[in-house]
Formats: sequence, C-alpha cells, structure tokens
Amino acid sequence: MAIHVFDNDEYRPPVWKSYLYQLQQEAPHPRRVTCISEVENRPKYYGREYHGMISREEADQLLSVAEGSYLIRESQRQPGTYTLALRYMNLHL
Repeated sequence: MAIHVFDNDEYRPPVWKSYLYQLQQEAPHPRRVTCISEVENRPKYYGREYHGMISREEADQLLSVAEGSYLIRESQRQPGTYTLALRYMNLHL
C-alpha cells in the first residue's frame, strides 16, 4: 500500500478558471426588461424582452432601472438586425 504525502501541494485551479469563477460570482443577476405594449412582427423566438425598433437612447433609458437589465431591439441603422442590449458595471453594452 502506497502512502502519498503532499507538502504544500494544494490543488490550485488554473488562473483563468479562477478569474472566470470570480467574474461569475460578482456578475449581477439578469433582469429582463419587458415590453408592455404589443409589438408587431415580433419574431417567434423572442419573448417579452423584445421591444421592436427603438433607438439606442430609448434602450439606454429602459436599461437604467437596474444593473444586469437586458432587452432585445431591432437596429434602426440595419433593419432586420437584432441587438441584445444590457447594462453591466453601469455601462450600456
């Protein structure tokens, strides 16, 4: 029977995994910003978080309610293109 002695050989996960874990722990919980009006031509794969064609400024205003809030909007510059807009670390991305 072999006996293994580990002196200061504690397992340490790779640095990048620790960083991702810490980032995940600090991240806000996602908060869906629902659209209260009915949106015409809503794609079937989007839910109430879809706001249709609204400006970036309108999206920024809607996202200002809380950290982690998100919504989906159709781009005004490129119709038919959809944008996931979210607020993280007081930035609107």
